[in-house]
Amino acid sequence: MGPRTDTILLRLLNDRTLFSDDDMNYFFKRALDDKNMKIIRLLYLNGFDIHDANLDNGKSAVHYLAKVDEPGDRYKVNNEVTLKMMKFFLSNAYKIHCDVLGYTYLHAACMVGDVTTVRWFAIRGVNANLKVYKHSPLHIAAQYRNEDIVKALLKSGANPNLRDHERSTALHALTWVRLCRCVRRDNFCSRRKPVDGIVEALVERGADIEARNNHGDTPLQLAVSRFDVELTRSLLGRGASTQNLNEDRMFSGEFEPYELKNYPVTLNIIEVVQLLKSAGYDMSLRVRLRMLKLWMKVRGKDADHWLADYSGKYTPFGFPRVIICNCY
Repeated sequence: MGPRTDTILLRLLNDRTLFSDDDMNYFFKRALDDKNMKIIRLLYLNGFDIHDANLDNGKSAVHYLAKVDEPGDRYKVNNEVTLKMMKFFLSNAYKIHCDVLGYTYLHAACMVGDVTTVRWFAIRGVNANLKVYKHSPLHIAAQYRNEDIVKALLKSGANPNLRDHERSTALHALTWVRLCRCVRRDNFCSRRKPVDGIVEALVERGADIEARNNHGDTPLQLAVSRFDVELTRSLLGRGASTQNLNEDRMFSGEFEPYELKNYPVTLNIIEVVQLLKSAGYDMSLRVRLRMLKLWMKVRGKDADHWLADYSGKYTPFGFPRVIICNCY
């Protein structure tokens, strides 16, 4: 659309004899679904309240874009287009908007890694330990492994031991899987964002490395159960105890197709076990057999890592290609 078309569309949108408030809300939601920044900007220029519009179940636009309340949300990908849209809302906000579900613009800033907005809220006295939503801003910053955000929140008074609705801490949140933002349906990426600096910052601020959630899991327990090699190494390096590991839960986890497609789980199992042995963990025969059973179970499901190449959209076998990631 050119300037002339934009002007005509603005006049049409401004004609309330043609379009009601419900119509405008529909256009707005449709623009979000289609990732159409042109329409969103036009609605904004036309005076539509893009910040406080109520979408599905009372979600704000940034909450709707984040999709953090849908089943399987921890494995979904928020691509660059979505992140840019969320940053547009944040950059045009002059207060900390909060929807009816308690999701605020501070939560959104922690998700997208907008450290400028986080610091802007801190300067204006926004409480870093907001309890209006099921997860604190620090939990979300840790979940998305945004190190600068974590450090900014801690500096502004965020409590590293604050519990969420499942009594998980920010250290637990580091185990919640988020795929690399470069992942698409036709490719995959096995890279995870660096985690050691975040663990160090949290522990230095007094985070309880042995904290248990409602399921009795410590951060190390969850890291081991997801076979997150770097997080396991980081927690062990800062004194996490292997004595608190629950053998009944170590190799009983289920893996989503997202994980099996993107991560070499069979290799990660071996590396995590080696880390535990190096830390002095004595694995019983029962646990070893359970580990072997899990290894055999997932072995046939992560073949994408062996059959992918770097050339076309798909390999000759029809599997998605792996890409060279430059995200981190």
